[in-house]
Amino acid sequence: MTNEWRCFFLGEEMIASGFYWSQAEFADEMGRKVAQNAAEHISPNTNFFVVDVAKTADGGWIVIEVNDGQMSGLSTIDPYHFYEKLKEQE
Repeated sequence: MTNEWRCFFLGEEMIASGFYWSQAEFADEMGRKVAQNAAEHISPNTNFFVVDVAKTADGGWIVIEVNDGQMSGLSTIDPYHFYEKLKEQE
């Protein structure tokens, strides 16, 4: 099982993140920084997107893919938390 995380962004703000699969250890700070760095490059071109990041075998973090926020499943993200954070951005 890979240590892969799905991170939803509205602009450069990460509004929710969760393990991609059904069980996980928590993402470390470096994984969040990799996702945030990707968001800073992506956000000028779109305002709602997902960055999937994963820990490599040597312990580093990489971006796996970028997706449209409205077409991405929540994975293990609590939907109540997700929609509450989205509502706060109105």
